Amino acid sequence: MEHYAFQAQLTRVSPVGLVPGGLRIDLGFAGTMTAGPWAGHAIEGTDYLLIRPDGVGVIDARELVSGQQGPAGSVHAEGYVVPPMAMPPLPELLDPSFRWPDAELPLHGSARVCTGDSGAAAANHTVFAFTGSVNMSQGSLAVSARAVPAAAAGGDPATSPDAALLARGYQAFAAGDIPSVLALFSAGIDWHIPGSSAIAGHYHGHEAVAGFFTTLMERSGGTFRLEVGHIAAAGDQVIALVTEHAQAGSASLAARAVHVWRMRDGLATEFRDYCDDQAALDAFWGAPAAVAG
Repeated sequence: MEHYAFQAQLTRVSPVGLVPGGLRIDLGFAGTMTAGPWAGHAIEGTDYLLIRPDGVGVIDARELVSGQQGPAGSVHAEGYVVPPMAMPPLPELLDPSFRWPDAELPLHGSARVCTGDSGAAAANHTVFAFTGSVNMSQGSLAVSARAVPAAAAGGDPATSPDAALLARGYQAFAAGDIPSVLALFSAGIDWHIPGSSAIAGHYHGHEAVAGFFTTLMERSGGTFRLEVGHIAAAGDQVIALVTEHAQAGSASLAARAVHVWRMRDGLATEFRDYCDDQAALDAFWGAPAAVAG
């Protein structure tokens, strides 16, 4: 199975409440597979969504695909919902009078499939990159996913040139070769770090991103490093599953994150970092310096 897609409707929206890390909402959904070998099959599941204080939703969805002969496979999807507008404070989302805007909220991430269907057996050892959107007001959900190869060091660049290029970039960063890293970025790269810490913000261009790298090392005493897992390409996007490690005094960081890259003409033009525990990340990197005056 190389790809799949589905359309669904939300069947329930069940707020769990404020929890460490944000607001938990369980979203039930049901619909139909619209592309791939399971086209026409039913899909139903639950997204154990965590909305962080910065408004980004952390997806943790479990889905079951069923045909006329019974269950065909299950899917575990992880990723992010990134609202294109400012979100209200989390307690307001629990107010009975709150109404979600009629807007398509983009989502993206990775998925793993478990199946006993011999016709889709390759899906059991494949990473899928997905994109889509959810409209909370209309209760609609649309997702499209494509199987992508992991780009290991020394892998075949022809399989996924953009993923292989960024794999080399991560290797250069690990070796401290920042000029080689910057050479893989467009001159006008946009670098987005969410949250409210001293490193959060929007950095534009090589000089600003190089300064960001310097800040990482200064604030971590040179201990910051990345443990890189899967790197997968889908269209003009590359998704890297990483763990960010650092040490500062007695404080340590081991944060799972998704790096989302936008590529054009063989260069990275945009980077976004999404961490599964933004509060812990902000606490580790500390508050921004106060501005005098």
